[in-house]
Amino acid sequence: MNARAVARRATIAANAIAPFAAGALAFAGEWGAAVGTVAAAHAAWMVPTLWPAAGAHGVVTTRLAREELWLTIDDGPHETDTPALLDVLDQAAVRATFFFIGERAARHPELVAEVVRRGHDLGNHTWSHPQYRFWASGPRGVREEILRCQDVLESLSGHRPRWFRAPAGLKNPWVFEVTEREGLDVACWSARGLDGISYDVDRAVARIAQALSPGGVVLVHEAQAGPERIATRVLHRTLDAVAERGLRFGAPPRSAAGAVA
Repeated sequence: MNARAVARRATIAANAIAPFAAGALAFAGEWGAAVGTVAAAHAAWMVPTLWPAAGAHGVVTTRLAREELWLTIDDGPHETDTPALLDVLDQAAVRATFFFIGERAARHPELVAEVVRRGHDLGNHTWSHPQYRFWASGPRGVREEILRCQDVLESLSGHRPRWFRAPAGLKNPWVFEVTEREGLDVACWSARGLDGISYDVDRAVARIAQALSPGGVVLVHEAQAGPERIATRVLHRTLDAVAERGLRFGAPPRSAAGAVA
Protein backbone atom coordinates (compact mmCIF):
# COMPACT_ATOMS: atom_id res chain seq x y z
CA MET A 1 0.00 0.00 0.00
CA ASN A 2 1.44 3.38 -0.99
CA ALA A 3 1.79 6.38 1.32
CA ARG A 4 -1.19 8.19 -0.20
CA ALA A 5 -3.41 5.14 0.32
CA VAL A 6 -2.32 4.92 3.95
CA ALA A 7 -3.09 8.61 4.50
CA ARG A 8 -6.42 8.29 2.66
CA ARG A 9 -7.58 5.39 4.77
CA ALA A 10 -6.48 7.21 7.89
CA THR A 11 -8.68 10.12 6.80
CA ILE A 12 -11.63 7.78 6.23
CA ALA A 13 -11.12 6.20 9.65
CA ALA A 14 -10.72 9.59 11.35
CA ASN A 15 -14.01 10.82 9.93
CA ALA A 16 -15.76 7.67 11.14
CA ILE A 17 -14.31 7.99 14.63
CA ALA A 18 -14.41 11.79 15.04
CA PRO A 19 -18.12 12.11 15.97
CA PHE A 20 -17.77 9.55 18.75
CA ALA A 21 -14.55 11.10 20.03
CA ALA A 22 -16.15 14.54 19.91
CA GLY A 23 -19.18 13.25 21.79
CA ALA A 24 -16.97 11.86 24.54
CA LEU A 25 -15.06 15.12 24.79
CA ALA A 26 -18.26 17.15 24.90
CA PHE A 27 -19.64 14.89 27.61
CA ALA A 28 -16.50 15.62 29.61
CA GLY A 29 -17.05 19.34 29.11
CA GLU A 30 -14.20 19.75 26.62
CA TRP A 31 -16.26 21.61 24.01
CA GLY A 32 -13.32 23.27 22.31
CA ALA A 33 -11.53 19.97 21.86
CA ALA A 34 -14.75 18.36 20.61
CA VAL A 35 -15.24 20.97 17.91
CA GLY A 36 -11.56 20.86 16.99
CA THR A 37 -11.63 17.09 16.59
CA VAL A 38 -14.51 17.17 14.14
CA ALA A 39 -13.14 20.20 12.27
CA ALA A 40 -9.72 18.62 11.80
CA ALA A 41 -11.18 15.35 10.51
CA HIS A 42 -13.52 17.17 8.12
CA ALA A 43 -10.73 19.45 6.84
CA ALA A 44 -8.52 16.46 6.01
CA TRP A 45 -11.43 15.06 3.98
CA MET A 46 -12.92 18.17 2.39
CA VAL A 47 -9.91 20.27 1.34
CA PRO A 48 -8.47 17.68 -1.08
CA THR A 49 -12.00 16.72 -2.19
CA LEU A 50 -12.90 20.26 -3.29
CA TRP A 51 -9.48 21.15 -4.74
CA PRO A 52 -9.31 19.37 -8.14
CA ALA A 53 -5.52 19.28 -8.39
CA ALA A 54 -4.95 18.08 -4.82
CA GLY A 55 -3.16 14.76 -4.53
CA ALA A 56 -3.59 14.05 -0.84
CA HIS A 57 -6.12 11.26 -1.43
CA GLY A 58 -4.28 9.75 -4.41
CA VAL A 59 -2.25 10.53 -7.51
CA VAL A 60 -3.82 13.23 -9.72
CA THR A 61 -2.26 14.04 -13.10
CA THR A 62 -2.18 17.76 -13.85
CA ARG A 63 0.90 17.85 -16.08
CA LEU A 64 3.03 15.45 -18.12
CA ALA A 65 6.79 15.02 -17.95
CA ARG A 66 7.22 15.84 -21.64
CA GLU A 67 7.13 18.88 -23.92
CA GLU A 68 3.92 18.02 -25.79
CA LEU A 69 0.51 18.94 -24.43
CA TRP A 70 -2.35 16.52 -23.84
CA LEU A 71 -5.74 17.48 -25.26
CA THR A 72 -8.77 16.27 -23.31
CA ILE A 73 -12.43 16.79 -24.18
CA ASP A 74 -15.16 16.32 -21.56
CA ASP A 75 -18.90 15.62 -21.42
CA GLY A 76 -19.69 13.89 -24.71
CA PRO A 77 -20.67 12.20 -26.79
CA HIS A 78 -22.98 14.71 -28.46
CA GLU A 79 -24.73 14.12 -31.77
CA THR A 80 -23.59 17.45 -33.25
CA ASP A 81 -20.43 18.38 -31.39
CA THR A 82 -18.58 15.06 -31.47
CA PRO A 83 -18.55 14.62 -35.28
CA ALA A 84 -17.61 18.27 -35.75
CA LEU A 85 -14.78 18.05 -33.23
CA LEU A 86 -13.47 14.91 -34.90
CA ASP A 87 -13.29 16.75 -38.23
CA VAL A 88 -11.35 19.63 -36.65
CA LEU A 89 -8.93 17.20 -35.03
CA ASP A 90 -8.44 15.34 -38.32
CA GLN A 91 -7.60 18.59 -40.08
CA ALA A 92 -5.07 19.51 -37.39
CA ALA A 93 -3.66 15.95 -37.10
CA VAL A 94 -4.21 16.06 -33.33
CA ARG A 95 -5.24 13.13 -31.16
CA ALA A 96 -7.28 13.64 -28.00
CA THR A 97 -8.80 11.78 -25.09
CA PHE A 98 -12.58 12.06 -25.03
CA PHE A 99 -13.84 11.75 -21.45
CA PHE A 100 -17.32 10.38 -22.12
CA ILE A 101 -20.34 10.20 -19.83
CA GLY A 102 -21.52 6.60 -19.74
CA GLU A 103 -25.25 7.11 -20.22
CA ARG A 104 -24.61 9.42 -23.20
CA ALA A 105 -22.24 6.88 -24.69
CA ALA A 106 -24.92 4.21 -24.35
CA ARG A 107 -27.30 6.43 -26.36
CA HIS A 108 -24.71 7.09 -29.08
CA PRO A 109 -22.69 3.90 -29.63
CA GLU A 110 -21.93 4.96 -33.20
CA LEU A 111 -20.08 8.05 -31.94
CA VAL A 112 -18.02 6.02 -29.50
CA ALA A 113 -17.01 3.73 -32.32
CA GLU A 114 -16.15 6.67 -34.59
CA VAL A 115 -13.94 8.32 -31.96
CA VAL A 116 -11.96 5.09 -31.62
CA ARG A 117 -11.86 4.50 -35.38
CA ARG A 118 -10.26 7.91 -35.89
CA GLY A 119 -7.47 7.09 -33.46
CA HIS A 120 -8.53 8.87 -30.28
CA ASP A 121 -8.69 7.56 -26.72
CA LEU A 122 -11.65 7.21 -24.39
CA GLY A 123 -11.73 8.29 -20.75
CA ASN A 124 -14.24 7.61 -17.99
CA HIS A 125 -16.26 10.65 -16.88
CA THR A 126 -18.78 8.75 -14.69
CA TRP A 127 -22.08 7.22 -15.73
CA SER A 128 -24.39 10.23 -15.23
CA HIS A 129 -22.10 13.19 -14.42
CA PRO A 130 -23.67 14.01 -11.03
CA GLN A 131 -21.51 17.09 -10.55
CA TYR A 132 -23.44 18.51 -7.61
CA ARG A 133 -23.32 15.35 -5.49
CA PHE A 134 -20.53 13.09 -6.75
CA TRP A 135 -18.01 14.69 -4.40
CA ALA A 136 -20.30 13.85 -1.45
CA SER A 137 -21.19 10.30 -2.56
CA GLY A 138 -20.43 7.27 -0.45
CA PRO A 139 -18.46 4.23 -1.56
CA ARG A 140 -21.41 2.47 -3.21
CA GLY A 141 -22.47 5.50 -5.25
CA VAL A 142 -18.93 6.30 -6.34
CA ARG A 143 -18.27 2.73 -7.39
CA GLU A 144 -21.50 2.49 -9.38
CA GLU A 145 -20.84 5.74 -11.27
CA ILE A 146 -17.31 4.72 -12.22
CA LEU A 147 -17.86 1.06 -13.00
CA ARG A 148 -21.04 1.52 -15.02
CA CYS A 149 -19.19 3.95 -17.25
CA GLN A 150 -16.18 1.62 -17.50
CA ASP A 151 -18.39 -1.28 -18.49
CA VAL A 152 -20.33 0.54 -21.20
CA LEU A 153 -17.24 2.12 -22.77
CA GLU A 154 -15.49 -1.23 -22.82
CA SER A 155 -18.50 -2.95 -24.36
CA LEU A 156 -18.79 -0.30 -27.08
CA SER A 157 -15.10 0.12 -27.89
CA GLY A 158 -13.50 -3.17 -26.99
CA HIS A 159 -11.07 -1.38 -24.68
CA ARG A 160 -11.32 -0.59 -20.99
CA PRO A 161 -10.49 3.09 -20.33
CA ARG A 162 -7.23 3.83 -18.54
CA TRP A 163 -8.13 7.34 -17.34
CA PHE A 164 -10.82 8.75 -15.09
CA ARG A 165 -11.85 12.36 -14.57
CA ALA A 166 -14.42 13.30 -11.93
CA PRO A 167 -17.26 15.74 -12.67
CA ALA A 168 -15.83 19.24 -12.11
CA GLY A 169 -12.69 17.47 -10.88
CA LEU A 170 -14.16 17.02 -7.39
CA LYS A 171 -13.34 13.65 -5.85
CA ASN A 172 -13.46 12.32 -2.31
CA PRO A 173 -11.33 9.50 -0.86
CA TRP A 174 -13.75 6.81 -2.06
CA VAL A 175 -12.93 7.70 -5.67
CA PHE A 176 -9.33 6.61 -5.27
CA GLU A 177 -10.37 3.42 -3.51
CA VAL A 178 -12.20 2.51 -6.73
CA THR A 179 -9.74 3.86 -9.31
CA GLU A 180 -6.72 2.20 -7.73
CA ARG A 181 -8.55 -1.12 -7.51
CA GLU A 182 -9.63 -0.86 -11.16
CA GLY A 183 -6.24 0.27 -12.48
CA LEU A 184 -7.52 3.72 -13.48
CA ASP A 185 -5.34 6.83 -13.40
CA VAL A 186 -6.99 10.10 -12.35
CA ALA A 187 -6.70 13.08 -14.69
CA CYS A 188 -7.08 16.74 -13.83
CA TRP A 189 -5.90 19.67 -15.98
CA SER A 190 -3.46 22.56 -16.05
CA ALA A 191 -5.38 24.74 -18.54
CA ARG A 192 -9.15 25.07 -18.92
CA GLY A 193 -11.50 27.74 -20.21
CA LEU A 194 -14.61 27.00 -18.16
CA ASP A 195 -16.37 26.60 -21.50
CA GLY A 196 -18.64 23.98 -19.96
CA ILE A 197 -20.42 26.63 -17.89
CA SER A 198 -19.61 29.89 -19.67
CA TYR A 199 -20.48 30.51 -23.28
CA ASP A 200 -18.09 33.40 -23.92
CA VAL A 201 -15.65 31.92 -26.43
CA ASP A 202 -13.19 34.80 -26.16
CA ARG A 203 -12.88 34.49 -22.40
CA ALA A 204 -12.68 30.70 -22.52
CA VAL A 205 -9.82 30.71 -25.00
CA ALA A 206 -8.04 33.52 -23.14
CA ARG A 207 -8.11 31.46 -19.93
CA ILE A 208 -6.67 28.45 -21.72
CA ALA A 209 -4.02 30.48 -23.55
CA GLN A 210 -2.85 32.12 -20.34
CA ALA A 211 -2.24 28.75 -18.71
CA LEU A 212 -0.44 27.02 -21.60
CA SER A 213 3.02 25.61 -20.89
CA PRO A 214 5.00 22.51 -21.91
CA GLY A 215 3.53 19.25 -20.66
CA GLY A 216 0.18 20.82 -19.89
CA VAL A 217 -3.16 19.03 -19.77
CA VAL A 218 -5.69 21.09 -21.73
CA LEU A 219 -9.41 20.70 -21.03
CA VAL A 220 -12.20 21.76 -23.39
CA HIS A 221 -15.84 20.68 -23.43
CA GLU A 222 -18.56 19.53 -25.77
CA ALA A 223 -22.30 19.15 -25.27
CA GLN A 224 -22.68 22.54 -23.58
CA ALA A 225 -26.23 23.45 -22.65
CA GLY A 226 -26.06 27.03 -23.93
CA PRO A 227 -28.06 28.70 -26.70
CA GLU A 228 -25.47 27.92 -29.40
CA ARG A 229 -22.88 25.27 -30.16
CA ILE A 230 -19.45 26.65 -29.23
CA ALA A 231 -17.33 23.50 -28.92
CA THR A 232 -15.70 23.66 -32.35
CA ARG A 233 -15.00 27.39 -32.05
CA VAL A 234 -13.27 26.89 -28.72
CA LEU A 235 -11.25 23.98 -30.09
CA HIS A 236 -10.22 25.82 -33.29
CA ARG A 237 -8.99 28.81 -31.35
CA THR A 238 -7.28 26.67 -28.71
CA LEU A 239 -5.34 24.92 -31.45
CA ASP A 240 -4.36 28.33 -32.83
CA ALA A 241 -3.25 29.55 -29.38
CA VAL A 242 -1.10 26.45 -28.89
CA ALA A 243 0.58 26.93 -32.27
CA GLU A 244 1.17 30.64 -31.63
CA ARG A 245 3.12 29.75 -28.48
CA GLY A 246 5.32 27.28 -30.30
CA LEU A 247 3.74 24.32 -28.54
CA ARG A 248 2.09 21.19 -29.89
CA PHE A 249 -0.25 18.44 -28.77
CA GLY A 250 1.17 14.95 -28.41
CA ALA A 251 -0.44 11.54 -28.30
CA PRO A 252 -2.65 10.80 -25.31
CA PRO A 253 -0.56 9.23 -22.52
CA ARG A 254 -1.18 5.59 -21.79
CA SER A 255 -0.90 6.02 -18.03
CA ALA A 256 0.23 8.37 -15.28
CA ALA A 257 3.73 6.92 -15.41
CA GLY A 258 6.04 9.86 -16.07
CA ALA A 259 3.35 12.40 -15.26
CA VAL A 260 4.02 15.32 -12.97
CA ALA A 261 1.33 14.74 -10.32
